[in-house]
Amino acid sequence: MSNTTFAPMQTITSGNCKVTYIPDGGAYIASGAMYPTSDPEGWAKYAELTDDQARVIVSLGGFLIETGDRKILMDLGYGPYNVEFPGLGPFVGGNYLESLAATGVKPEEITDVFYTHLHLDHVGWTSVEKNGERVLTFPNARYMCSETEWNFWPGDESGLGPDPETVVKPLTGVIQFVKDGEEIVPGLTAYAAPGHTPGFMTLKLETGADTIWFCADIFHCTVQFSERKWHALFDIDSEIGEASRVAKLPEFIKDGVIMADGHFSNGAFGKLTEEDGKYVWTMI
Repeated sequence: MSNTTFAPMQTITSGNCKVTYIPDGGAYIASGAMYPTSDPEGWAKYAELTDDQARVIVSLGGFLIETGDRKILMDLGYGPYNVEFPGLGPFVGGNYLESLAATGVKPEEITDVFYTHLHLDHVGWTSVEKNGERVLTFPNARYMCSETEWNFWPGDESGLGPDPETVVKPLTGVIQFVKDGEEIVPGLTAYAAPGHTPGFMTLKLETGADTIWFCADIFHCTVQFSERKWHALFDIDSEIGEASRVAKLPEFIKDGVIMADGHFSNGAFGKLTEEDGKYVWTMI
């Protein structure tokens, strides 16, 4: 039986920056459904990444980035939901605000919220109900995503995008748009990486000691370091998504680079190296 689990809450300090993985929950997704281009024989090489039911363990959460006087949340988890998706498996959230509270940071202290994209498992805590109304969970924050991403979802019928009432409506008139290569706060820059969604973006944090790349859904599982043709079911354009992954890999293996990915199992932080033409992932 695999010992794979959801990534726990973890904090790393680099330079004068502090980054914390904020767990919300996780999902157990049938491996063949998660990666339709994979096969059972291929998965046999990666038994440690699945459970005894051949399901991929996918963490759900976000990151708190504390740098200077800014407290930034990157992605807002799945939300207070527990849903069994036919053919996929259970998705369970609910722990995000409790995890954030454990850091000592209060919702009103959050200065910025950055969405890498607007899939439902990244926007779940955008709003809460208060006195019978939906209000933004982080009342003093600036909310950001790419304009391409915001404009893509209206009318989409996939069921994967932001809920109109709990996400889109509260953000309308509030959301600010970020461009490719834009520094959103000192040392923290957003970069376009389309494919998973049209307006998907990553973040790069220069701490003065290390470079931290926040990969988000460029990868859902470390298996994709080796199996580049295993495209995730949720990729809107799998070929463009693969190109984005391949383009970023040379950045991720550089000396002094830490990768942060909120979907990986067991741990959200690690380092990627290339050895004899193969990529090796080491958690930190």
